[in-house]
Amino acid sequence: MPDARLEALRRFTLAVVEHRGAVPDADFDAFLVAGWQPRHALDVVLGVGTYTIPTFADRLTAAPIDAPLAAYAWEPAACL
Repeated sequence: MPDARLEALRRFTLAVVEHRGAVPDADFDAFLVAGWQPRHALDVVLGVGTYTIPTFADRLTAAPIDAPLAAYAWEPAACL
C-alpha cells in the first residue's frame, strides 16, 4: 500500500491470521514502529474474530445467503 502506516496494519493483520494470534515479536514491533498502539493490535484481533466466528457458523450450518446479498457471494475459483 502506498501509505506506510496502512501497509503495517495490513501486514500485521495477515500475521495475526497466519500465526493464529501468536504474532512473532518482529511483526508486532514493526506494527508499533509504524505508529500503532498495542490497543490497536487488540482491535485487529477483534476484527478477525468478528469475521471468523459467523463465517465458520455459516459454513457449518450451510446458512443460505440473503437474497439482496446473493450477487456478492464468493465462489471458489475453478480448478484447471
